[in-house]
Amino acid sequence: MLIIHDPNDPNKNAYDYEYVMTVADWYHTPTGDPGMLPLLRSANYTGIDPVPDSADISGVGQYNCTIPTCVPPKFATYKVKKGKRYRFRIINMSAMSQFWVSIDEHPLTIIEIDGIPIHPATVKMLPINIAQRYSVIVSANQPIGNYWIRAHLSNCSLPVNNATINVNSPIFKNDNITGILHYDDAPFIIPTSEGYHTSEFNCYDVNSSLLKPYQQYPPVPRGEDIRRINITVAIQRINFVIDATMNNSSFVPDFTYPTNQRVIDGADFLISDNVYSYNKLNEPVEIVLNNTENRTHPFHLHGHAFWIIALGEAGSYNQSLDSLKYNFDDPPLRDTATVKELG
Repeated sequence: MLIIHDPNDPNKNAYDYEYVMTVADWYHTPTGDPGMLPLLRSANYTGIDPVPDSADISGVGQYNCTIPTCVPPKFATYKVKKGKRYRFRIINMSAMSQFWVSIDEHPLTIIEIDGIPIHPATVKMLPINIAQRYSVIVSANQPIGNYWIRAHLSNCSLPVNNATINVNSPIFKNDNITGILHYDDAPFIIPTSEGYHTSEFNCYDVNSSLLKPYQQYPPVPRGEDIRRINITVAIQRINFVIDATMNNSSFVPDFTYPTNQRVIDGADFLISDNVYSYNKLNEPVEIVLNNTENRTHPFHLHGHAFWIIALGEAGSYNQSLDSLKYNFDDPPLRDTATVKELG
């Protein structure tokens, strides 16, 4: 990980030590295997995105297998001292999976989202989607011992049908990936702590009302003259091949004349570049994302943090924008957000 410490971080005195923690799914089959990407991109494939085989915390996970090269289950372990406070920088490095992260009997106080400091907000369980980053404070204030760190796979994270590659993946039977929070002076034994009880691990973000930016940013622009870009996200077949699309177009790279080079040359863009342009420096742009899929999508805007000023409910693809509840006063500012599903 590349961690850049901000000398002006308003929460820099809120913790004594820090750790980096990653969560990720893991495919045991190489991409080039005939049963993986070549099958996914074939004209006769009728399944959904391939399902990973397992998942891990900081590169360490558990997988039930019988081949001779298997090793006993291991656990990512984080050592803490009683009475100290720890900043956990949590990153989701998955290809397909969203997780709910928790530490038994230790609430998580969020102080940063995607590099943006926020006023502290405490949750028991943290939903984290692909490419999102959170910093949370964990206070080692419980009886000295060992506690499970859990990364539950979100229920709706991996949609399948009977034709999906690896539809019978063992990840569905082991959707609780675990690590250990180990107190100094405690014997190192398998934890017996109990997790927080919930009936469903949905695929949404932390409630946006909790994520208040710490710093005073310029006010959110508003007005009739703001440029609006409407983007509809879909998974569909183009030339008999499944593609992810924005406004019915799927990005196609031209390796002989890359998009960046065309920008330098002042050349025209192709339809398959999926370019949405504007001409004024610092001009505000409102992006309206409509998801027509029955699954959520993480939306990421490279190099930019954006305000989330309104969010429709699941199934609200055709909802009027005027009916949404807008927040121009203190909306979350981040660079990766989950767009809810069609229904």
